[in-house]
Amino acid sequence: MSDAPDEPRFMTDAEVAAFLGKSVSMVAQLRCEGKIPYLPGKPNLIERCDVVAFKLLEESPPSAAQMRAHAREWVRKQQLKHRAPRRGRSG
Repeated sequence: MSDAPDEPRFMTDAEVAAFLGKSVSMVAQLRCEGKIPYLPGKPNLIERCDVVAFKLLEESPPSAAQMRAHAREWVRKQQLKHRAPRRGRSG
């Protein structure tokens, strides 16, 4: 899944951090959030193609449709957050 046959297929957190220009703890956070798939173990292994895909997605700006969808979701969450709880009528 890599362009160069001499590159290893899997990377460690430290290698991913160096490739992305992020800290190792940030890579761990990305893994926990499900933004980068990985194989759990000691060490955790991340497939190189997944790292490259993440980097490409991170670098590409969101489309107008994605921004509108994100804005609609944010508004919906705000409305739910500020909605007063309904109370039953006591008689």
